[in-house]
Amino acid sequence: MKSVVRDYRGDYSALLEEAIALSDKYLDSNTGIIWKQVKGSGEETKGCDGVEAFVAKSEALTEPQWPVIKASTILHGITPKQLSNLLMDSARVTDYNEFAVRRVDLEVLKSPIKGVEEKIIYVQTRNPFKLKPYDMVSIMRSAPSPKAKGGMRIITKGCEHVKAPPHPAYRRSSVVVAVNECLPHRERGSKRVTGTKIITVTQSRYIGIPKIFLNKMNTIGNVQYLAGLRRYVRDFNQWKK
Repeated sequence: MKSVVRDYRGDYSALLEEAIALSDKYLDSNTGIIWKQVKGSGEETKGCDGVEAFVAKSEALTEPQWPVIKASTILHGITPKQLSNLLMDSARVTDYNEFAVRRVDLEVLKSPIKGVEEKIIYVQTRNPFKLKPYDMVSIMRSAPSPKAKGGMRIITKGCEHVKAPPHPAYRRSSVVVAVNECLPHRERGSKRVTGTKIITVTQSRYIGIPKIFLNKMNTIGNVQYLAGLRRYVRDFNQWKK
């Protein structure tokens, strides 16, 4: 009799496959999704701290009732692998993300695939406006990016976990998909990797917030998240010197 190997992801296998497919869709320029720029026009744009942000303007989206925000920036002096390690470390989230109250690992999935890390996390967040804070439970995956050699891709997808029931002080949200695409950055004319270009794509369900307000909240949140990462990496590199 042929033996059956149980998927190490268990009940999270289908969610992860969906998240991987969504990340490919939202990062592919040939899927019919139109991006309208809403912040920044270059790495050093005044007032944006080098961050550009875009809002998807297409019905080709999955769950189009929830806004999809894309943002990008260049982080100097850090490799994609180093950045991936930083972003996967739950203990360090509050060092660079001003909206993170806390993040804890609920369960680590023991992946047999070399270079792949998968786990379930619980997150509590504040937001840019004076609204009741949100919490969420998600599966998080770090793996080599299919876009470029040396790149890393972190994917997050909402799920449930017995260790994280609803919290009375927080309104429960869930992530449709969130992506941190970390690609090697080289200065023009150079073959040496000097940093990382990070592209984020986020789509989350926030019940009870009008879409136009949610667009603004998510855009501000993504821009300030990447701006915080830029400051953290810059300050860390200066401290090392």
